[in-house]
Amino acid sequence: MYFSLFTVISLSGCGNAKESENTLNDHSTGHSEENHGTQSNEHSTSHSEEEHGTQSNEHSHNGHETSDQQSNKPVSLSEVKGVVASTSLTAMIAKAAGAKNVTYIAPLELRHPPEYDYRPSDLSKITDSYIIYLGYEPFMKKLIESSNISSDLTAVIEVDNTPDGYLNEARKLANIWGTQAEEAKWEEEFNKVVEELEQLAKKQDVSKVKVISQVYMTPLVKWFGFDVVGEYGPEELTAAQLKDLIALKPDLIVDNAHMPQGKGLATASDKTKLVELRSYPDGTLNSVQDILIYNAKQLEIVK
Repeated sequence: MYFSLFTVISLSGCGNAKESENTLNDHSTGHSEENHGTQSNEHSTSHSEEEHGTQSNEHSHNGHETSDQQSNKPVSLSEVKGVVASTSLTAMIAKAAGAKNVTYIAPLELRHPPEYDYRPSDLSKITDSYIIYLGYEPFMKKLIESSNISSDLTAVIEVDNTPDGYLNEARKLANIWGTQAEEAKWEEEFNKVVEELEQLAKKQDVSKVKVISQVYMTPLVKWFGFDVVGEYGPEELTAAQLKDLIALKPDLIVDNAHMPQGKGLATASDKTKLVELRSYPDGTLNSVQDILIYNAKQLEIVK
């Protein structure tokens, strides 16, 4: 049966982000480059398809390395108060995996949630809970260390903004928590969205659209099938790099809404369009499906 994207939106049940117990509104937004790592300048110039052949492995979500890999001990969610996620994004993946009682730490209003500096009041929020986070989030590492949380009650996940990435991490968490049945129900609806997006992208033949992408959004852009002829970020573009990328004459500049850098590239041509994609939800995006559909709309795959 053909399943409409708009029907899926109404059924996607990850809950409204504003319903979370996250009540932090005043926070520090200071950002230390050493906390988040840097990418070499090779990502600021054009790349051949061969150079991108392992893109999804080279870049985790937002491009940070996730070195904190661990073997996770099975833990029933009945043994803990609930799941505490680092951000609204990881909270959505926890819900996709079948968790019901999910809250998150970094405030929804932050443009780039990994920059959050945890507060002493956050310590009580993770007590007797299962913790999930992205490996490049320094505030979570510090929070866990300060709380002496057992590694048996933590899991590091990776997200690259692609459907396969979401599925892999939802399955990983479901296998830890024993919530495979709940995850399978979510996955069934999720796959219907993914299949429809794939069909729409092929119908529009997006492979003919030349794209310069912010490096952390490249995996998703390539998943849709666009012709990624160049990348930039996360460092500021030099004048020479900007000139080289503009010379590629892209049809589309894909920027990162959480760390925008692409306005200068939009001067490539009067016909060059600039769009911003999201990794983290806002108050109107409440599920992994919502994020995918939102980004597809920005790319004009969904009208």
